[in-house]
Amino acid sequence: MIAKNRERILLVAAILCLGGLAGDRLILTPCVDFWEYRAQEIEKLEKRLDRGHALLGREREIRKRWQEMQRDALPENAPQAENQVLKSVDRWVSASRVNLVSLKQLWKNHEEQYNTLECRASAQGGMSEISRFLYELENDPLCLKIEYLKLTSRDDKGESLAIEVTFSGVQFLKEKGIS
Repeated sequence: MIAKNRERILLVAAILCLGGLAGDRLILTPCVDFWEYRAQEIEKLEKRLDRGHALLGREREIRKRWQEMQRDALPENAPQAENQVLKSVDRWVSASRVNLVSLKQLWKNHEEQYNTLECRASAQGGMSEISRFLYELENDPLCLKIEYLKLTSRDDKGESLAIEVTFSGVQFLKEKGIS
């Protein structure tokens, strides 16, 4: 009789252990994994929400900067835009006293809302002239961006330098983007 009770107790304990193991594998572990996944997703969404709130807080600054960029962009009339860039390059050359070797302009159509005028300039001069040329380019009221810059020495002492710079300006068409 004692042996039968012991077998029943062992059988019930084995069934409980198997039930606990099955419950852990089929219910508890997937639920814990899902909760961890959801916690990570909630954390990501909270970060995105914080970034959104920060962006909304800076909306005035961003809109003001966007309007400045539109105002300082190239005019819609292509010849007028090219002329404006040529005048700017002339100012930079005069201010820096570099020897402008070449200047090439190329229009690139991107979308219906804007085009870019890409310019490649080659110049020669000393370190002070080249640095002044770059300073004038960067501080020009016309909204231009340096895309590529190559500076090489033309002599062994490094007194004579050559620069190749590619810069571009954006031209907004018809609708001036975001109002």
